[in-house]
Amino acid sequence: LPLTEDRTLSTELGTRHRAAIGLSEQTDAVVVVVSEETGTISYTYGGHIYRHLPEDQIKEALRTFMERPRQTI
Repeated sequence: LPLTEDRTLSTELGTRHRAAIGLSEQTDAVVVVVSEETGTISYTYGGHIYRHLPEDQIKEALRTFMERPRQTI
């Protein structure tokens, strides 16, 4: 998976978080990440990571992404 090259990210973010950010930088994917150490759920979109959110905010964000119109090729 593509790792982000953003050097401003926190050093507490590991490879899976950096891969999720990298994937969302290169595609229009929403990537859900579960921390191996803490079990904390985050998501990435458009090269940004959204962390430390309450469960209801994560659910609402994912619902919004799922309901948006899809582009066809």
